[in-house]
Amino acid sequence: MEDHRGQKQLKEDIILSTLHPHDHRHYAQNVREASERTANTSLFSGQALRNLVRHHFGTTSDRASLDLAEGFASYISILPGQSVSFHDAFDYSFLESISKATINFAKSGHIIILRGYPPAEFLQICGAKFGIDHEFFRRHTNYLTTSDIQDHFVDPTLPSYGDDILDVRLTTIGSRRSSTHHGYNWEQVEELRGSEAAKMRNYLKDLRRGESWGPGKSIVRGFEVHDEDLFSLHQKATICMKTLPSANDGSHWLVLIWLDCGQDLGNSPRGPWFSKNAYPALIPVFRHTPETPLERDPERVQEGFMLPQTAVNLYRQSCSSLEKYLSIDDPFSAVVEILLYVAAAESQYLNMVRSNIHLNREKLFDASSDENIIVAARSSILHSLDSLEEHRKDYEGILAFIGRRNHHHDAEPSATDSRRTLAQLVVEFENLINRSERLCRECERNMSIATSNASILEAKRGIEQSQSLFKFTVLASVYVPLSYTASLFGMNFREIGQGKLSIWLYFVVSLPIFTLSLLTMFLNKKVIQRWLSGFSWDEAR
Repeated sequence: MEDHRGQKQLKEDIILSTLHPHDHRHYAQNVREASERTANTSLFSGQALRNLVRHHFGTTSDRASLDLAEGFASYISILPGQSVSFHDAFDYSFLESISKATINFAKSGHIIILRGYPPAEFLQICGAKFGIDHEFFRRHTNYLTTSDIQDHFVDPTLPSYGDDILDVRLTTIGSRRSSTHHGYNWEQVEELRGSEAAKMRNYLKDLRRGESWGPGKSIVRGFEVHDEDLFSLHQKATICMKTLPSANDGSHWLVLIWLDCGQDLGNSPRGPWFSKNAYPALIPVFRHTPETPLERDPERVQEGFMLPQTAVNLYRQSCSSLEKYLSIDDPFSAVVEILLYVAAAESQYLNMVRSNIHLNREKLFDASSDENIIVAARSSILHSLDSLEEHRKDYEGILAFIGRRNHHHDAEPSATDSRRTLAQLVVEFENLINRSERLCRECERNMSIATSNASILEAKRGIEQSQSLFKFTVLASVYVPLSYTASLFGMNFREIGQGKLSIWLYFVVSLPIFTLSLLTMFLNKKVIQRWLSGFSWDEAR
């Protein structure tokens, strides 16, 4: 009970720190104290928070500043009788406007979108001002851990750990065609995966040090090689939905969205998707929306190498797209656009994996494919199977989160549109689950085919060896008698006229040796070993 009261008190202290934006020091101190709890002192160990504290909550300044949020944070508000307001910057005036909205209006909705690598001070201020559960920050910064052991195997967590926190995967397919490319080399794809995985580990090591990352730089968590040309980048979006305290008993909510997609990847620290002889290009995510007007997007000029990525525009398009889904009564409506984007990106990813699976299947059925090609195709199919399993778990997690939101949704008439949107999302992600399961079954069938083909090749190799051995046996049956005859006439025996010994001595010596050889060949090996183990040389002496 004492530990439970201590944990509850810790939560209350963090919430109380929202009274003033400069209380970020108090919030950071509470997080540090939580990270110091061990199994020796509490049932609620906080050791999994230590990497978060070491990198982002270890130090605080006396004078808080939000200037670092430029290029990192955006703000969207929705007030009664007003349109959605989007601000591509963030400072103290928006913090004050949120506070005023909770006083002057009966209802209000607020969205803060964070992008890319975080400035530590801003996380402390944002957490302190709005009482954000430190679990939100820990989940999004789990790239700070070097292994599951260091993270104490915390992820994935139970659904009850942050019921209003959702992690989603942002997948981007890319292509890089080398200037020296001469077609597919299936035998080298597995070697390419190994070398690129080593480069990705170095990239994550640099990310944990944070030396090359400034506020707003894009983060990539995973890099997956599908063949010599195609790859996919795996990023993350973490979402937190929170009810704000109100001075007029109104309904006010805040949605905090943290995207890995910040600045253009060409202007962010480079990973294994860049190489000396390859030119990467990210494939845009296709989304069909009949209501989308055929308007030209305003051109945005950026300096440096450009590597356009659709996900980078998520926060920019939120303002125009949110007006279709956003409801002042439901905070979940603020994340619909992101979830629809995730569904579209994952659909495109599944299509790419399906194409890759079919290509590998053709190699398995190709009679001209040698053993090395079949082994490479099997490895690629197994890689696809593992990847599909991981993505399916993500779909199931999103679907479970939607189900919890639908279960807790009130029965007000205004909730009809929200329920319709929830139903649309359920259909989309159930479709993704069904497609991924079908592809998994197809991979398993192809693995069975690959195993059968390998067995057939092994049988063919055995037949070829038997045929070679048969030819050798035929030759031996001819030359061994001739060799024996030549050896016999070359002996120095009296009967042959070349020696003093009798030829019968040859048979006296040869027959015992021949008999012993036959016994050794036909006797059971275990019988001989048992006889030798029971024989005592001491007794023989």
